[in-house]
Amino acid sequence: MSSQSSTSALRAGFGKSDITPRVGVQLAGFGPYLNRHSTGVHAPLVARAAAFSSVSETCLILALDLCGVSRQLLNRIRSIVAKRTDVPVDRIMVACTHTHSGPSTVGHIGWGHPDDLYIETLPSRILRAAEAAIEDMGEVRVGSASPPCEGIAINRDYDTAYDRSFSVDHFLADSWRPAKPEKTDTTCDVITFHDGARLKGFISSFSCHPVVCCEENTLIHGDFVGQATSQVEKQHSGSIGIFIPGALGDINPGISHRPADESMRALDVISTRYAQAVETGISSSRPLSSPGLSVASRHTRFPRVEWTREEVDERISVLEKGLHAPDLNDDPLQGDDPLERTGMQMVRLAGLRKILDRMDRGDDLNPSVELQGIRLGSVRLLGSPFEVFQQTKNEIRASAPEGLNLVLSLVNGTEGYAPDPTIFERQGYAAEFVPLMKGDLPHQSLHDLLVGELTQLAAEL
Repeated sequence: MSSQSSTSALRAGFGKSDITPRVGVQLAGFGPYLNRHSTGVHAPLVARAAAFSSVSETCLILALDLCGVSRQLLNRIRSIVAKRTDVPVDRIMVACTHTHSGPSTVGHIGWGHPDDLYIETLPSRILRAAEAAIEDMGEVRVGSASPPCEGIAINRDYDTAYDRSFSVDHFLADSWRPAKPEKTDTTCDVITFHDGARLKGFISSFSCHPVVCCEENTLIHGDFVGQATSQVEKQHSGSIGIFIPGALGDINPGISHRPADESMRALDVISTRYAQAVETGISSSRPLSSPGLSVASRHTRFPRVEWTREEVDERISVLEKGLHAPDLNDDPLQGDDPLERTGMQMVRLAGLRKILDRMDRGDDLNPSVELQGIRLGSVRLLGSPFEVFQQTKNEIRASAPEGLNLVLSLVNGTEGYAPDPTIFERQGYAAEFVPLMKGDLPHQSLHDLLVGELTQLAAEL
């Protein structure tokens, strides 16, 4: 655990750099072994950076238009940025927007093959944004707001209105709302940084997977959150916007998994809706009473299942028997149940083989997870590498100290889903399958421990 604080006037700076890969790299998300190679660039991918300091204390937030980053890539990014900027590693927060229309950078088995050249050059490209942010540092006036943000999100686990038999027009109508809005965010959070009358930068957060564009889309872009952030930046010349996802674990846009033409149409509509919500937040933001800065981190081991080597080996044998059947081919969609299709079974098999190799090497099968928080006056950014579920976010915000508490997903790594107790009990994709995509043992229930740890982190700040 580490923490530092100061109550002097806040200084802030913003920077950004282009991290768009060359056309042809494989894209992340939407299923295993789909061979989704990019065929063009709809909008550039951007690394955005915000630097903050008070007295001699400095921290950095890096927000990347990527699906996520692996542990190894995270460490390289932070190491290179720390060496060149003199900002300590534990003061660098790396967040990803989670676009599924960007390159594979997480290392999920079958979910797009990471491009070695892109991965090798990426940290230095991100560094440019960090250096620009530090060079841009100056005193700022900080404000915050939580404006309405509706007509975008739906809880895919609880809301029966999430039905793909409805037309795209049904979901894109201005009057559309989910059947259970209480299971989603109905507001977004916006933090503003002004230099005099000029908007220097802003941070926004909202709970929703950026998956408007789906399987058939092969164009590179930052999905609705990236496009909306760029729209707002254009409205405020010289400003730079940071987006960090909230509790996106069980939240999708009303439109997803649609044909490419419908997806691209929906992208423009939903991007504009989110941009308008952020604009409302910027215009209605109110100054923070104390712009002091503090940073804290906690390293926690979240318990995993305790499979023996023999149990893993038996699971491998069962999968091998099924995948070696004489009537199978390499079609990843072969099979009726989406979780039991050939491609998904291959991911399970490869993940279990990776676990077995790690067991044989004596590797740590449950490394600690970093939780990191930054306080800007009465606003707290509470980040974890999990895809947090909405119930978890609500409980943390209810139990954390007074102020605006932003519960953030995919901060400092990509550790998979943190399902609420009901979804965990179902097992299936979120609880059992996703960890195997990285060759990790599944976690035991994360909910209570994550709520407690992030609540304590908020108190430390």
